[in-house]
Amino acid sequence: MSEPQNPQQIIERLIAVKLNGKLITCERVLLGYFGYVYKVEAVLRDKRETLAVKLNDVFIDQTEEERINNRVYGTAYEDFKSVRNTYGLIVKAGIPIFKLYSFGFPAKDISYIYQIMSWIEGESIQEYLGWGPEQGDEAHALAGEIFGKLHGITRAYDGVTIQKEPYLMNWKDAFFFSLHSRLNNAIKRPNEFLRSKKDIIESFISSAESGWQDPKEFVLTHTDGLQGMVKFENNRWIFTGVVDIEDHRFHDQRFVLAGYELQSVYNGREVPRVFWEAYQKSKAIDSSYYSLRSLFWLYYILSWFDIPYTDLWRGEEKDKEKIIHKNEELIKKIISAS
Repeated sequence: MSEPQNPQQIIERLIAVKLNGKLITCERVLLGYFGYVYKVEAVLRDKRETLAVKLNDVFIDQTEEERINNRVYGTAYEDFKSVRNTYGLIVKAGIPIFKLYSFGFPAKDISYIYQIMSWIEGESIQEYLGWGPEQGDEAHALAGEIFGKLHGITRAYDGVTIQKEPYLMNWKDAFFFSLHSRLNNAIKRPNEFLRSKKDIIESFISSAESGWQDPKEFVLTHTDGLQGMVKFENNRWIFTGVVDIEDHRFHDQRFVLAGYELQSVYNGREVPRVFWEAYQKSKAIDSSYYSLRSLFWLYYILSWFDIPYTDLWRGEEKDKEKIIHKNEELIKKIISAS
């Protein structure tokens, strides 16, 4: 989405109408693929507060293919309808999270989906551990602990948290439909490597599908792994809160753990044993995880394959070829190991 033309005016109105407060300052701090986050200083009930305001465009899935792809790995309009319910589940589980002051959909002169939250100090834990300076065991153990507790919230079918019954299409069919969709979309790009490996990739997928078993339950999670903030204070790491709850849903634990692990692999690292030990204190890992992990890695990489070729690219122009090559090398390793 493009940034709102007058974000301060929009946020000033939100603070006044929704919280009966007064805006002091407003600063954009994060540009996402589909939204913007602002750090806001405001007076609420005669007290100065630091808030986060998130604005998202309204978007509707156009096709059945897009709906299924977003069910497996993406964000759909339906996800936003679950924000309050998801927030309640996380609070009930005793997992640190921001205070949700207000949430709503476009109305009158507010043309965005909005969330007004307490400001959470710290850095993104998953990005910091996956992409930042290498950390000791304590930070990884904390990530495993929180992720395991979050995955301890379960139900029998996948989908958004307000969903009352399973989808008509079962999880296996949805996953493999989406995987083939991601492959076909990636092959449309001007990339000879992927086109030359199409038959081998499809054979790999077919072999994995024949041994597939659905999970017995689905876990509450972000589809990109653990989304939360941490800070280092008094010589220890502290988890300060879950973020991006509109992207949380009930999902296949194996898929999400593979995505979390892949972020480290992508940067030549390994998720250390202390993460897995801490995770399993709250949640056991499905016994089929390691046999299906490379299949899920393939899904993620094919999903990312498009990005350097589109306006979703957020990096430097000079880095595009390096990322494309890295994706090719990872796919080569996955299919050659089968």
